[in-house]
Amino acid sequence: MVSKKTTSLIVSGVGLIISVTAIVLASWGFDEIVNEQIESELRLDIKGSEAYKNFEVTPIDIYMKFFIFNITNFDEAETAGKNWKPKVQEVGPYTYVEKRFKENISFINNKEQVEFLQIKTFHFDAARSGPNLSEDDMLIVINAPILGVLELLQSILPSTMWGTIASIMRDEPINPAFFTGTMKELMFTGAPSVFLTKLMVILETFGGILPEIPEFPANIKPLSTGETGFAFFPKNGSAEGPYTVHTGKAGLGNYQDIITFENKTHLGYWNDQPETTPENSCNRVRGTDGTVFKPFIKKTDRLNIFDTNTCRVLYMEYVQKIKHRGIEGYRFTLPEFQLANHTVNPDNVCYCYPDDSNCLGAGIINLVSCMRVPVYLSMPHFFQGADEYFLAVDGLMRDPEKHTTFIDVEPLTGFPLRAAKRIQMNFKVSSYDLPRFPAILKNLPDNLILPLLWVEEYGELDKKLADEFKSKISTPLEVMDVMQWVLLAFGVVVLLAGVGLFINARKVSAN
Repeated sequence: MVSKKTTSLIVSGVGLIISVTAIVLASWGFDEIVNEQIESELRLDIKGSEAYKNFEVTPIDIYMKFFIFNITNFDEAETAGKNWKPKVQEVGPYTYVEKRFKENISFINNKEQVEFLQIKTFHFDAARSGPNLSEDDMLIVINAPILGVLELLQSILPSTMWGTIASIMRDEPINPAFFTGTMKELMFTGAPSVFLTKLMVILETFGGILPEIPEFPANIKPLSTGETGFAFFPKNGSAEGPYTVHTGKAGLGNYQDIITFENKTHLGYWNDQPETTPENSCNRVRGTDGTVFKPFIKKTDRLNIFDTNTCRVLYMEYVQKIKHRGIEGYRFTLPEFQLANHTVNPDNVCYCYPDDSNCLGAGIINLVSCMRVPVYLSMPHFFQGADEYFLAVDGLMRDPEKHTTFIDVEPLTGFPLRAAKRIQMNFKVSSYDLPRFPAILKNLPDNLILPLLWVEEYGELDKKLADEFKSKISTPLEVMDVMQWVLLAFGVVVLLAGVGLFINARKVSAN
């Protein structure tokens, strides 16, 4: 017969083993299980998996909201001349549903990397747009086609041709400084331009006598009518890329980080300093596209996003915890320091164009080097930008709630829960004192950063996807978390029971 002391020792030993096992699992074992579970859910190289399906077609509906700065005092520009202060009225939102999918998907390097083309389509959503707004609304903006082309041509056209250029401006509907078009035309399909149509004929006719024919930006496009037009976002339905990204097969630390864009690891737009290495170059392609991030995100991490609209990498930093549809996450935003003047943030000197003697104030990104026309990006209403830009235009009003860019991510998986990218497109207005040019172009204010429009690109995890996420990831993790504490508590109880039996057995033996 087993003695009470032996029984107590056995019970204590079992309790100790259970407790130690629970502690070991809590420290290492459960983490390993979690890592394997997340890896199996995220890897792209398993064709047909849920991760691959979400990679192929973005499961979240993305909404593009356009807010146009309609110029209300364009008729004062000619008489006011250099003293003209634009007055703008924000019109919007014009909301479009954005769909993203990938084509020409090809795995390379033992499936550790994947190449693809990114396709984006946009369809107008009247129900989510502002009251009484339609794609047929006529809008008045600065004449980006004329002023942009003049920037391209002024260094290459011989003086004898400027009179011809001046003559084809006379047929503009309002005047050469302003441009009209419907919302749909200005955004996507192309608003016809008499000036651009005639200019293309002239360049084709006299191209042989020019030192070079400039490469026009994609915003200037031929129309089905035979005319030439202009659109701010002319790539509706067209392919972007190719991209090459990491699949996660070789590890999740660089999951879906972009390796190359258009077959390049480095862009050629920015002025790297002599001491710059390839790894910290402003031209280096890195980060994800912002729809997914690596798993196991910490509050101290920076989330790098390669943004083709700004032709550069932007980073986001942690600000607070959030909860979306019952899922806890971290909120990251663009820090104000990132777009600070180069005297405050010396890393930004490489973004001065054409050199560091032409640096801009805070909150402005000069895109001349990649757009080839004087386009500048900022936060909406020059939020977090220098006051000189904000005060130069009437009708602006900064609002942190409406104008902050943010992304909420679930930290274990890196899966976005909700995100809003908000960015403003501006045009630098300058005067052109050239022979026979209209007076209004000779007397425009110089170096005026004029807002054209701002865009909110918004998406969030809907209830169906949130429930799926919780059933596959959140709930199993919560069960494992509870189980480890239940196991530890059970082990401690058994251990204490064994100790109690041992003490009781000693008392009986003593008596």
